[in-house]
Amino acid sequence: MKKRLCRIVAAIATAFTCLAGSAMPAMAAPQQMEDGTMFDAEYYAQSNPDVVAVLGNSPQMMWAHYKTSGKAEGRLPYAGAPTGNNNNSNSGAGSLAALAGKTGCILVDKNTVGLSLALTSLPASDDGVLYVVKMGPFESVPSTGAIATVALQANPQATFALDASSGLYSKYAFCVKQGGAIKVLGTPQYITNPEVLATATKPFRALPSKSTQDEMKTFWNYWMDLPAGRNGAGANTQMLQVLNSGNDAALLHPYARVADSHPIPDKTGYYMLNASDWNGVMTMATRLHNVAAVTNTQDFVIGNEVNERKWNYVAYMNDDQYIREYMQGFRVCYNAIKSANANARVFISIDQRWDCNYPTSNPEHYHFIDGKDFLEKFNSMISAEGNIDWCVAAHPHLVPLTWSRFWNYNGLAGGSIYQGLVTSGKFMSFQNASMLTNYLQQPALLSPSGKVRTVVYSEITLAAAPDEASQAAALYASYYATVTNPYVEAIIYAQDPSTGAYFGAQTKSIYAMMGTDQNAAADAYAKGVIGISNWSQVIH
Repeated sequence: MKKRLCRIVAAIATAFTCLAGSAMPAMAAPQQMEDGTMFDAEYYAQSNPDVVAVLGNSPQMMWAHYKTSGKAEGRLPYAGAPTGNNNNSNSGAGSLAALAGKTGCILVDKNTVGLSLALTSLPASDDGVLYVVKMGPFESVPSTGAIATVALQANPQATFALDASSGLYSKYAFCVKQGGAIKVLGTPQYITNPEVLATATKPFRALPSKSTQDEMKTFWNYWMDLPAGRNGAGANTQMLQVLNSGNDAALLHPYARVADSHPIPDKTGYYMLNASDWNGVMTMATRLHNVAAVTNTQDFVIGNEVNERKWNYVAYMNDDQYIREYMQGFRVCYNAIKSANANARVFISIDQRWDCNYPTSNPEHYHFIDGKDFLEKFNSMISAEGNIDWCVAAHPHLVPLTWSRFWNYNGLAGGSIYQGLVTSGKFMSFQNASMLTNYLQQPALLSPSGKVRTVVYSEITLAAAPDEASQAAALYASYYATVTNPYVEAIIYAQDPSTGAYFGAQTKSIYAMMGTDQNAAADAYAKGVIGISNWSQVIH
């Protein structure tokens, strides 16, 4: 190791010379360097005594070593930094060579886009040339001319300059001329590593295993079309739910501007974000990028329970079209956020309807898309255009919302029906939410790094009815279901007086005990109320 370090001293000395013109104080906490990397020289020196033995422990030399070789060797720049096993995207530039023989689009560096295509056979061509075109998220055919050309071949690759205005939110494709007309080959591709551009990256923070929305340190609603200061954009909460109240014409989807009463009217004031024109795309992208850059918010939830149309209103369109419109907006949000903070995460929000399969004769067929179906189609569409590391914010509430004694429905009108919704898997409660994580373990649903996608229960309400002991027991049961599922990071509780879901004194006491040295007592209390000896009797 010492010989190897000595061989790179010259390179480090060069880097040190470049740094010598500016002071670099010793750091006890990560600081953002000139390229956006978070780095803690003190931690780096303590963690790498072999480096210190050869180079000393000055902050300048520690940073120079990390840049020249430490990063490539997998050394961490600060305590808790993401590693290759972390679900967060790598902030390094993409390798065009890695895309050889594949279809995809990446940032080769901060100024250059690389596009690759894998063809099974050569298409007919008027001139033997492949043309690279740039399209908006809302376009299926190019509306502008070629931005690059390469010779016709089975596995073409092209590089071209990133358009600093809209290039990050565009999709790219190879085309041929056939009979004088342009034909798009394959599926247009989005840039999948926007984090290369990030200059405001903060250290990654996992959500606490339990929290409440009322604490306002974990969760806050961000109305994109209200002025900052009134909408949580400056709240520095860890998680923001991105909503649209329809007050800004640029953000309002055209289909949400249409008066429509059948089969689902607009009654709630939540609207589909507008990625159907450049004005909407750039307004949305600019605002979210700025929030990700200037606040400590790391986790962004795009929309609320988007498989339920009334929370993401547009005039009725079929499921595939609806999901595509949402997906286009999600893609814009993702690239806007990740291009500010490489460690940020972007979530899709689904409700508890998991696998109901409503027939067309049922009005609910038009109001809801099963969460399972939504995720399947969303993933299929987004993967075809360039897979990214989207996450899931699920709401596996109790069924119904107004009853917390989930293990016994005696005394509740229609109790057997509600119980059947859970036991059949039609509805997802925390009792059976492993359905979601089991589903996400399928190879086709994995993240680009091959990991099961991050899941957070971002909204759980627990009714005070039929009694507080039941509520307190349900609270602990939901916590147990969360912390024993390796694919669920956290549970966030909401207080909702409209359904009687607010914590009583006993429930608050159990909440305080969960995850502490008193957890065993909380566990025993909940089991005693429910009347079980093992959680597998009620958690599946």
